Amino acid sequence: MESSDQSSPSIPIKKAFEYRKACELGDGKACLYFGNYLQCARTDTICKNNKRVRKFLQRACSLGEADGCLYLAGMQITGQVPGSEKEAFQNAMTACNMGSTDACFLAATFTRAGLGTKKDCSCGL
Repeated sequence: MESSDQSSPSIPIKKAFEYRKACELGDGKACLYFGNYLQCARTDTICKNNKRVRKFLQRACSLGEADGCLYLAGMQITGQVPGSEKEAFQNAMTACNMGSTDACFLAATFTRAGLGTKKDCSCGL
């Protein structure tokens, strides 16, 4: 998987399924790309299943891809994929612990608002 590859709804379906195969072989970035492809694709009914989006973003996260955790948290908190506020907060914290500053900001925002965790207005925003 080359790092210059990008995920978008306009990528050819063949390329998208190459991402899927690479994901199945343990490539976290490919899982992120395929999950994003599923979320963004508008022409294929199979791609509208948000449980599948969640599955691939969770896999990306579990393979150490911070953006997988971050995107999953954002989609969970907005109701785009199944998941509770607590799960969204945990995913944001996982990404934060992996070094994602965007995820740290999101986790702090959740904490300040009491979303998925105990409300704490002193969290430093």
